[in-house]
Amino acid sequence: MWFGTQNGLNRYDGDSIKVYRNDANDTSSLSNNVIQSIYEDHLHNLWVGTQNGLNRFDLYKDIFVVYKNIPRNKKSIGGNSVSNIFEDKKNNLWISTLGGGLNLLNRANNTFEHFRHNAADKNSICSDTVYCIFEDAGHSLWIGTDLGLELFNPSNKTFTLITNPFGKPANIINYIQQDHDGNLWLGTSYDGAVVYN
Repeated sequence: MWFGTQNGLNRYDGDSIKVYRNDANDTSSLSNNVIQSIYEDHLHNLWVGTQNGLNRFDLYKDIFVVYKNIPRNKKSIGGNSVSNIFEDKKNNLWISTLGGGLNLLNRANNTFEHFRHNAADKNSICSDTVYCIFEDAGHSLWIGTDLGLELFNPSNKTFTLITNPFGKPANIINYIQQDHDGNLWLGTSYDGAVVYN
């Protein structure tokens, strides 16, 4: 069992706890001690999002492979503050960042496709501050940002902003879930829960 804390990643094996922390002298250590997300993909890789980098844990070597933004490398991850990690039904691994937009990992070559806000393109994502990713029962991909809820169209890679009548506080969306009736429940930072149907 894994626990993310503000001071490292904890692994509990039923008997004892091992804590993984950043070691400035070890490039295979955890990239940062503030854990913001943990996700296990269909290949049983453990992904850890921190305030400063994305990490893939190598279970056999007991080390971390670190992915960080490299300013001059357009194929590196878009930002280092990783808020959410999510794998869709097609096994695409999505990474949301705070300031670096939405990222899609190409597992074959460990590169990233970026989805960033472009003021000149109304179909681009509305903000580079992305908090969460969710796939509904119909396999639509929803994105929660600091400016509202977005629906992603994979065929043309465009975004549609879903406006709500509750004002700006309700647009800071940290969490998305779907109930049995198909309604989306949105957890917001300052305005409680909002139901979208």
